[in-house]
Amino acid sequence: LSSRRMGRIHATATTRAHATAGGGIALNPADAKSVTLDAEVGDLGWTSLLVGDALDIGGALQAKVKLDSRPDGSWVSGGTITGKNLRVVMIDQGVRLLDGTLQARLENETLVLEKLEFPARLRAEPKEWRTAEWINTNPDAKGGSLVVSGNWNLFQSNGVINIKLYRFPILQRADRYAMMTGDLKVDAALPNVAIGG
Repeated sequence: LSSRRMGRIHATATTRAHATAGGGIALNPADAKSVTLDAEVGDLGWTSLLVGDALDIGGALQAKVKLDSRPDGSWVSGGTITGKNLRVVMIDQGVRLLDGTLQARLENETLVLEKLEFPARLRAEPKEWRTAEWINTNPDAKGGSLVVSGNWNLFQSNGVINIKLYRFPILQRADRYAMMTGDLKVDAALPNVAIGG
């Protein structure tokens, strides 16, 4: 699959097919299965067709992944997923994450999120003069970031997500401005979620 706007996705899947007594074809769950994915998506903007207008996702993504099944139903997998110029915007919720980078990999049944990072971006000038002067001239107001790391078991729907905020503006409006530094840990085994920090 290839297009000028979306990029290129090449996927293959193989397994054995068995003939049935009635002349049909059947798959045996215990047979080995193999899936490979080689993707170079230049613009994730097309995902709005899937997630709706309230969420805007953008940026470029590259993935090289291989998965092989075991007779017991588990999977052996490996590969890397990287992204650049990532964008997540939810205007109604005040979320505007821009210029993100992603480094992740597959390890068997687990997606390991090495780093998903968004730098802090000033997008609203506060009316209050002391806050405006502080964010424009003070070195302590610069160099902020939001960094997410962790792991997620794709088949058991559980994992741990670590969120590190450093001088990151979580609220930016002309009449309100808030910057945060700290750590959050999300420990989930769906449907249960524990948040600490």
